[in-house]
Parts: sequence; C-alpha cells; structure tokens
Amino acid sequence: MDLGLAGKKVIINGGAQGLGLASLRIFAAEGADVAFLSRDAGKVEAAVAGMVPRKRMAQLDEVSALVAFLASDEAAFISGSDYAIDGAITAGMMGV
Repeated sequence: MDLGLAGKKVIINGGAQGLGLASLRIFAAEGADVAFLSRDAGKVEAAVAGMVPRKRMAQLDEVSALVAFLASDEAAFISGSDYAIDGAITAGMMGV
C-alpha cells in the first residue's frame, strides 16, 4: 500500500507499545522518517530491536567512530556524502 509517506517526517509520542508502536511500524514501512519517544527506555529498545535488522540500538562508540573520522584530516576530501548508521535498515529497504 502506498500512502505517499516516503520521506515525510513523523514524530510519535508513546511509540513503544500499543497503537503508537503499530503506527510507528506502518509509517516506517511506508518510508517515512520516524522519531518516537516513550517514558520506558526498555520498551524503546525492544521496539527498535524489533524493527532493525541488527536487533539492537546503536552504541555510542559505533556512531562516534564515524563522526571522529569525518572530523579528521583523513576525511579532508570527503564532501556531500550521506552515511547511514542504522543497523542495516537502509540496506534492507534497498533489497540488499
């Protein structure tokens, strides 16, 4: 089903369970960029693990390593690039 949501930005309050989680999954499946929050960090982690191919949230060192590289002299010739640190979500969307 194409709801025309690809690339749209969505914020869901209470997205870690019930209707919020169901909505989150629909928006994500339709290609929307989804952010969600919940008062229960454990439920947030479980919700993310259920949608990310790597079955977990990113660790700080996994993100900071790329940031440190891009800020270094070794990356001086890199410009205008996008880097997905998303646990293979993007790869899955591309059918890889």
